[in-house]
Amino acid sequence: MWIRKFEDALRLAQEKREIDRKRLLRPLVYACLFTAGSLVLYVLGYRGSIRSFFVVSTTGVDDKRFPLIALGLFGFFFALAVYRQRRDGRFSTQADTLLCRECMNPARSNPEGRCQCGGNLEPFEYFDWVPQEATETPSRE
Repeated sequence: MWIRKFEDALRLAQEKREIDRKRLLRPLVYACLFTAGSLVLYVLGYRGSIRSFFVVSTTGVDDKRFPLIALGLFGFFFALAVYRQRRDGRFSTQADTLLCRECMNPARSNPEGRCQCGGNLEPFEYFDWVPQEATETPSRE
């Protein structure tokens, strides 16, 4: 059974989300990986084309332009990753999965922020799962 956290726990969850939103480690890792992948394709000869997937260049890699290309790609991928992290708060679709405060059913985010039952949608971080038998009190006979 889902129960809503207390206000102190909600405040801590919101602070953690804001700290995660401002961290630069994840965008740095994504930018490094995408830059490395793009540079491998560039070295192999991929120059991009609408007509076919691979257009293999007959000329070698220009040693003078290579650092500029690498720096430009890294800057582009890093800026894109930082933008996405600041906008969404994370890189997964978990940010889109919410829980209705009234009926406790999971739902995807929508522009109104409302469930089909009419309740408000809130992030999973605002709730804790408590097993059903833990919430029931034994009766004294």
